[in-house]
Amino acid sequence: MSENQTTPDWTAREVPVSPATVTVLGSRVSASCPSWRGLDFSQAEVLEHATIMTALVGPDAPDDHHLNVPFAHPDDPPGLWEGCMYRVRPRRKGWRFHRGESGAWVMRKEVKRNA
Repeated sequence: MSENQTTPDWTAREVPVSPATVTVLGSRVSASCPSWRGLDFSQAEVLEHATIMTALVGPDAPDDHHLNVPFAHPDDPPGLWEGCMYRVRPRRKGWRFHRGESGAWVMRKEVKRNA
């Protein structure tokens, strides 16, 4: 991996949210990419459905676990991107976003429980 990124240990209990572990708007990004640098994870929230699908079909919207993260292009003046949200998804299926002990976003492997 480039830019001093290490390969994530997908066998660990949890992995940090980083360019190596997520996609931004469906694309892989690097740490130097404006799409990564412009994300404000401190204001992110976990959503289980895409907002546009919820608006279109209501409660029958398909599952779509992701972080809804405010975005502002780092090279533009403040306020220009007001209200812009980017979808950040785990690169691997079955991983879910959580706040880690430090308050930073992490992902944990979803554990299926027998009903």
